[in-house]
Amino acid sequence: MKRILTLLPLALLACERGAEDTATTLDHVTGESVTIARDETGTPHIYARSTAAAMYGLGYAQAQDRLFQMNYRRLAMQGRLAEHFAEDESQATGADLNQRRAFNQDLIAKDSLVRRIGYDRIAQAKWNRLPGDTPRLLKAFADGVNAYLASSSFTLSDAFTSAGITSVDPWRPEDALLVWDFVGRAFGGPNIQSEINKLLDCEDGNGCSLPPCDRPIDESAAVVPQPEDGEWPPPGSIYACHQPGTEIRPEIEFKASHGWVVHGSRLTTGKSALFTDPKLPLNGPSPLYQSHVHTQEMNARGVGFAGAPGFIIFWNEYVGQTVTAGGGDIGDLFELSPRGTGYVVDGQTLTYDTHTETIAVRFGAPVTITIRESVFGPVVTESLANVPAGREFAVRHVEHFEPDRHTMVAVLNMMRATSLAEYRAALNEWMSPTVNALYAGVDRGDTGPGHIAYHALFGMPERVRNVVQGLDLTGRIPFDGSTRANDWRSIRGLDWHPFVIDPPEGYLFSGNHLPVGSWYDDVVGYTGLAGNGDSLRSLRLRYLFDRALGTSAAVTPRTIHAFHFDAGGTHVELLADVLEALLASGTISIPAANDFGVTRNEMAGKTLAALRLWLASGAQIENSNPWFPITRRAGPRMIQQSRYGANPEFSCTYNEAAGGVAFALKTFDRTGQVTPELQQFAITVAALLWNDARGDGVVADPSQWPSVVPPPPTPIQFQANWSCLDYTTNANFCSLDTQYDTSVRLDRNNTNTIASVNVTSYTASIDFSDVDAAEAIAPPGVSEHVTSPHFADVLPALENVAEGDLDALLPAPLTRALVTEMSVQTLRYAP
Repeated sequence: MKRILTLLPLALLACERGAEDTATTLDHVTGESVTIARDETGTPHIYARSTAAAMYGLGYAQAQDRLFQMNYRRLAMQGRLAEHFAEDESQATGADLNQRRAFNQDLIAKDSLVRRIGYDRIAQAKWNRLPGDTPRLLKAFADGVNAYLASSSFTLSDAFTSAGITSVDPWRPEDALLVWDFVGRAFGGPNIQSEINKLLDCEDGNGCSLPPCDRPIDESAAVVPQPEDGEWPPPGSIYACHQPGTEIRPEIEFKASHGWVVHGSRLTTGKSALFTDPKLPLNGPSPLYQSHVHTQEMNARGVGFAGAPGFIIFWNEYVGQTVTAGGGDIGDLFELSPRGTGYVVDGQTLTYDTHTETIAVRFGAPVTITIRESVFGPVVTESLANVPAGREFAVRHVEHFEPDRHTMVAVLNMMRATSLAEYRAALNEWMSPTVNALYAGVDRGDTGPGHIAYHALFGMPERVRNVVQGLDLTGRIPFDGSTRANDWRSIRGLDWHPFVIDPPEGYLFSGNHLPVGSWYDDVVGYTGLAGNGDSLRSLRLRYLFDRALGTSAAVTPRTIHAFHFDAGGTHVELLADVLEALLASGTISIPAANDFGVTRNEMAGKTLAALRLWLASGAQIENSNPWFPITRRAGPRMIQQSRYGANPEFSCTYNEAAGGVAFALKTFDRTGQVTPELQQFAITVAALLWNDARGDGVVADPSQWPSVVPPPPTPIQFQANWSCLDYTTNANFCSLDTQYDTSVRLDRNNTNTIASVNVTSYTASIDFSDVDAAEAIAPPGVSEHVTSPHFADVLPALENVAEGDLDALLPAPLTRALVTEMSVQTLRYAP
């Protein structure tokens, strides 16, 4: 049943606690007028003459909507979580006491680490050294936040009450940098503990736990192909790339995003188009914040992060960008050579720059830590586990290395770009988070089809190689810090990053998969971009594009828009094909309908019987599909059984994880040959899937499984953000206040599908032949005030998306006359 997003009357919106007044004028009697117009979802549209005034209005609007989220991110990067979120241990006993104590210790440990790394110190020193007008815009944004804090309508949301926080410090210009670095740290920050673990693993003399085989990389999965002339960087080419030198790029906790762009030559409109679909944990409010900023030099709409003025996913009249999480490595450990109270570099004894900081702990005694700085960066030994006595480690990361560069410069300039050239110029300032960026647009004044592009974005250090025991472990273990010769050389510019512009296929896509193949040169050193092939989602997109554009010169944007709602699984379809081949050869058999089967081969046959019915039903991985007990686990089971420890033959032949699975299935699809490694893999996976389904209580005959399986409610935790993923060890503390948790029924809830909606996204389709016809669905919870009508009002539309409704996205115009303005607020900006 289709649910309608209700348009709330202006009078009701005006009563929203902690949100906008219908007409509020600040005390400034002079200055520039700033208008905040809110549409039916509460999304703020900021109108001003100057960009500085618009940033002022955006800061005001964000503080109205997401002050707790903003403040939380700032506290996390200041090392002040324990000060505000530590649990009271005094009245707890038993298991409850142990949980609270572990939670508090974890908060103190995380606070200690971020203080040692010095994010806040760096931001304070950096913000007014940034180029162009970025310092002025950051100041204007902070002024807007503080104007709301000083306004008569200011009120703390229920989140503050639940956390026991009664006041908020004024917002500083540098706090926007902290918010952005908070996100960058969650998606690709220095993974220093893993370097210690790998170092100790190698020192144990077991070959660094690497398998005794040369596992392949699926070159066909790379977004950026090898230059035809084989040179690097190829003169005058559209490619510029570089070799990683290790087998596996750094892991990211949550990878489910995807996006795609199509060149105007492949669309009936004749103009390029952008399709966005980032995926993050589904929380209320979302980690993403949608807004629209319109000035004389900028008319941009998209999502960013509350507490910072820039968009990470956006479009204006001429250019647009979407991103997926990348794998670039932006930090390294250096092992120091202690001597007395100092350390030795190039034979000279150096002393640390030292100071102390005190971590306040709610309900507990304060903790004082000593901060030590070396020539390679801050010392983090005390924040690492399993470090042998007497050894010291410092961390080098891009925020320290480049004192006058920050991604905030890039995003503010991107939003004003009117051409691909201007967009690329802005990208030179991108440092973190590490992302795969997809671009589409039509240059201002260009009557042609426009351009599409891909860029691997992050601050790319120029490193030396780090070879240990004959293995290239650059970026995976600490460098020797006894000599400056091992230090980073520089942060490379944009042309050193993998990118491709206007490929001949006419489309590009990313599903967190391999940016570049093994051909990528080793001039710069390890970057972390290797990957090992397709993700299961990029595999699906590969097949969808081949079906849509493989034999067609042009299709309608609507055809490509439909990809958003595809819940199919190519990996499951190809598994069924492998099982059919094994059945035809007599390797497996299908028992009678009322027989569960006993042997692995018989159970694999039962899985095939279920998959035949699934394919006939439309092959969608949905809760309401009767064969969901089989299909929902197929991806995780495949990845599990691809690991070297589970199936060394498969791992060595095809590689591991999603990349190895996709490579094996694509190879079978191309050759029709079931290798012994693939046979063992497919039978094992299918047998496990049948056992899993039996565990769900199914009957032996898949044709008798219930024809309608209502989807269970998907929980949305209140103010979880990344706190439970990044900062705590106890799941009980993931939701700040469970009384505000809500739920939604989302039919398609498998993150290995394009239409996975048990995550928060910013699903949007933008056709540059008519940008005002853009469609998007904002992430849940524009407002964090639980009494606000905009706390959960997009959930009905989200359920429509889950049902595969191609019209479920909401209008997202850039022209003000097309915006449904439910309330209007006027401010005065007087810098």
